[in-house]
Amino acid sequence: MLTATVIESPPELTGTSPGHSEVAAHIRSLLNNRYQFTVSTNRRQQTRYPFPYLVWITPLENGCNPADKTIVVVGKQLSEEGIDFYHQHPLPYRRAIVSLPTHNDKWVSFLTDLSWCRFTGFGWYSNGGRFLKKIDNPSTDSNCLDEPDSPDPLERYNNELY
Repeated sequence: MLTATVIESPPELTGTSPGHSEVAAHIRSLLNNRYQFTVSTNRRQQTRYPFPYLVWITPLENGCNPADKTIVVVGKQLSEEGIDFYHQHPLPYRRAIVSLPTHNDKWVSFLTDLSWCRFTGFGWYSNGGRFLKKIDNPSTDSNCLDEPDSPDPLERYNNELY
């Protein structure tokens, strides 16, 4: 059963996966900068929050090499451990850098395991994945990307268009 509750601040941090506290802290900061929002509770362990914002996805292949151009998707839900989003095509990549806008026109990026994709029946695909770690600077993080790139996903996207 799906229920909705209005809360003023998100619940305390939860989770036990390695590196979770750093990812959770950044997600918490992102969520704390929103006003009151509705929370749906269901079978999932983590609370999911509505996240109807544009999100930048940089697909990766062979672990950490950019596979394709950065794309813009529509956020659906966000939790401390992952994200759901909509896109018009299925994404054939297992890993990606997911960059989320913050309240102060900056970005926070995460290495993400894209674990599922479903056709919605409305011409869109619902996709989702689990955050693996925060990426401090997608252009220079040697543990994630081998090629130089712009740290700002919007700049990266605009450069690819022209």
